[in-house]
Amino acid sequence: ESQEESLTSLLNNYFGGLDAAPGYGKGFLIRCICTLYPEAKIDITTDSTVVCRNLQDYLEPYIQDLGFVGDGTKIKGKRVTIYTTDSLQHADGDADILIVDEVHMVVTEKACPKFSRYKKARRYWFSATPEGRSDNTDARVEAMFGPTRKVITYQDCVRMGLVVNIRVNWLD
Repeated sequence: ESQEESLTSLLNNYFGGLDAAPGYGKGFLIRCICTLYPEAKIDITTDSTVVCRNLQDYLEPYIQDLGFVGDGTKIKGKRVTIYTTDSLQHADGDADILIVDEVHMVVTEKACPKFSRYKKARRYWFSATPEGRSDNTDARVEAMFGPTRKVITYQDCVRMGLVVNIRVNWLD
């Protein structure tokens, strides 16, 4: 399953997500969505400030006027803005596309009401662990952001050369 095929599976739907192992290139797919829709207003969010800042560093060279709201910063972009989920109340909710990275961390009791302002947005999510979680967040993920459109396992990523196999030798 190539990244192009995964992206097509997502974008052929208005809602849904990608369950992909770390190393698959979810940030690259987020960049592709931002590039493929040059007229769309796009909001991106995740719970972790570190992940938001990493996305900002990754996307800045490719997206002019990228905004960032959270972690003490409040600069909205003209077209694309990254929000920490704790700062999502500053979003207007008028985005055409809402992208949620690490969705399993976002669907908390506290955060869920913040997404109600996105009435018209296409909603896409990314995660390495969206299903079968002991905290039952997988039901919220599907209800709020749509079903899993593609699953890319760690073994798939190894086969594609995106990550290397990890071998653990236990020593007494």
